[in-house]
Amino acid sequence: MASPRFILVDVSGQDSPLELLTMLSNVVEPDVRVLAIGENRDLNFYRELKQSIGVTEYLYKPLTVDLVNRVFLPILMANERASSVLNNALVTISGAGGGAGASTIAVNLAKFLSNHARRNTLLYDPDCYFGTCNVSLNVASSSALKTVFEAPERIDRSVLQSTMQRIDERLSMISCDLDYQIKVDYAPGAVEHTLQLSENRFNFIVADVPMHARGVANEFIKLARHRIIVVRPTMHSVRNAVKLLKFIRASGVASRPIIVLNEVDLPGGLTKAQIAEALQREPDVTLPYVPSQANKCCNLGDLLADHSEAYKSGIIEIAAQLDTKVLAERSKMTRLSHKLSALLSRFAR
Repeated sequence: MASPRFILVDVSGQDSPLELLTMLSNVVEPDVRVLAIGENRDLNFYRELKQSIGVTEYLYKPLTVDLVNRVFLPILMANERASSVLNNALVTISGAGGGAGASTIAVNLAKFLSNHARRNTLLYDPDCYFGTCNVSLNVASSSALKTVFEAPERIDRSVLQSTMQRIDERLSMISCDLDYQIKVDYAPGAVEHTLQLSENRFNFIVADVPMHARGVANEFIKLARHRIIVVRPTMHSVRNAVKLLKFIRASGVASRPIIVLNEVDLPGGLTKAQIAEALQREPDVTLPYVPSQANKCCNLGDLLADHSEAYKSGIIEIAAQLDTKVLAERSKMTRLSHKLSALLSRFAR
């Protein structure tokens, strides 16, 4: 049975409308457009629906025929099967300093989302010089991303497709490998253009974003649905994390960044309490210090999650954070599923 082009959802009277719509976004096809109606008139609620969850449009009650025609009808009558970023969730992963482990987390998370969560996933490594995602997956990179960044107006879906490497059934990757003397003249808006061209294809886009690449990094951060900051238990890394959090807040981002504390039991490292005090919040996820396994995987191109159960558990916890904790909270998933089924059945009558 073919997926619908549009879904109309009434969240009136629901205790957790954002949770219901987020759950819906995790199960519908990426190109399905969701129109929502409800009772909440708050502007921040509207922005959360549009920017974080990816709802195509929202109207609050009371509704009039003229209002519905003006707002919903052009969307419904569009000839092109226009895309929605509803289920095309951009996840940025940024290390608070070099060696924080962001690239390793990005690769392991992308593989988990594609192989275990069964989501179509794109791993995006925009670091044209020092990116390591391709090395971790034992694939070669090209210089095509340079053209994507410099001349986005020349890039269409077919060209972008040619820059992607197919890793497995549900995982693709975009990466680059340039000599350091080659300059990349980044064109503002290039990231957004490539993300638009990727719509309808991926449930998650996991981007390993190096914060030293200011123009590219800024655009990724502002467009992301989820922002992950990876911090090590060192003074330098915590200081950088504070700067990143400040930058994200100044960017007007509504959603709360996810903080991952990597190498939590690093010998001589800061304690969790010290880190929480500096960041003014507790880390959301912690990952273990497993130097021997990490070095071995780095040299052999293996996944760290395949060699450390503790690390794998942390990756699953990160995935649960992205998926409204559906993976971690089975009972909550069941309860919300019943609510959603009841809500959709109301429209079916």
